[in-house]
Amino acid sequence: IRKKSFAAEQLALRQQKKVSPVVWVLVGVVVVALVVGGYVMYQRSVVKEDVETVQIKSIAVLAFKDMTTGKNLEHLGDGMAEAIINGLTQIDGLRVPGFTSALYYKNKDVKIQDIGNELEVEYVLEGSIQESANIVRITAQLIRVSDDNHLWSQPYDHFVIENVFAIQDSISFAIVEELKGELLG
Repeated sequence: IRKKSFAAEQLALRQQKKVSPVVWVLVGVVVVALVVGGYVMYQRSVVKEDVETVQIKSIAVLAFKDMTTGKNLEHLGDGMAEAIINGLTQIDGLRVPGFTSALYYKNKDVKIQDIGNELEVEYVLEGSIQESANIVRITAQLIRVSDDNHLWSQPYDHFVIENVFAIQDSISFAIVEELKGELLG
């Protein structure tokens, strides 16, 4: 029996451990996925940091636009604005024009920048109400007056119920809490 040399043994071990090209492709895909995922997470954190640094000193809340077919939820849009104004006025140092001042712009074709300048506010919160089957969707949007950019937008879905105040209270509370927590610091 003949003994193999050390070099021959190493060569034999390498040939036995040869990795299939399929494995290399899978490893490449995993690495690319990790890099892309890390980049996306980084971008989200940068955007979140930018949003969190917003310090709002003044905001106007407009009546929410009724976009339903029968325009039968206009009272909900007005109530939403009034409830949000009531919630935001509890924040120290935040100036919020009254509901009557904001209501002046209801159903008028006026630019956000003009509204902001006339009410002397930095930000405007506007929204809309839609209805499909038995669900009401209320969307709120925060817009910076100086450049008309949307800083935040969030839809809220709620099952239609007889008590419109329940919808108004729960969604307006959620909007105020969202603005307090993420945008007002």
